[in-house]
Amino acid sequence: MLRYFVWLLAVIGLIIILLILIIPGGKKLGAPRVLDSYATTNAVTKLTIVGPINAEVNHQSLSISVEQNQVIYQEYAGYNNNVIQTITFPSNQTAYYSFLRALDIAGFNKGNSNPAAQNSVGYCALGQRYIFQLTQNGNNKINYWSTNCGNLGTYGGNQGLTMALFQAQVPDYNKLAATLTNIQ
Repeated sequence: MLRYFVWLLAVIGLIIILLILIIPGGKKLGAPRVLDSYATTNAVTKLTIVGPINAEVNHQSLSISVEQNQVIYQEYAGYNNNVIQTITFPSNQTAYYSFLRALDIAGFNKGNSNPAAQNSVGYCALGQRYIFQLTQNGNNKINYWSTNCGNLGTYGGNQGLTMALFQAQVPDYNKLAATLTNIQ
């Protein structure tokens, strides 16, 4: 009799756990953190645009890093990412919160996080690769990629909106990026 009672309690416990995980609004175990909750932390969101695979002397890329108090625009030459230009713009926590909230709505948290799919090198060889990251204390919290060669990559959010949000953080982005001949 005691054995059946313990079994019944275990079944009821499992049902409760399943209901908590299934019912919308319930806190799901391992659910991604809402992006705007990083606004008061040292988390950094970053977009990297990598140009086509070409000669070392012609290879170019750029990145936009958005943090709580600043936005950093960098241009790189070659495959070793030699920095050719860095421009820093001031920001603040309110702006960062708004940016993170917009990224959240754009689906920045969505994608395939399978480690086997994380290496984007070689994909879209004649086009551009886009790498979307959120890091905190040196740890990747989000790391997805996509391309301008169709449906390639692990990023599951709205690519166009995400790109526009990052680019809007850099005053005169189009003018700055126009100096890079292999980045559109």
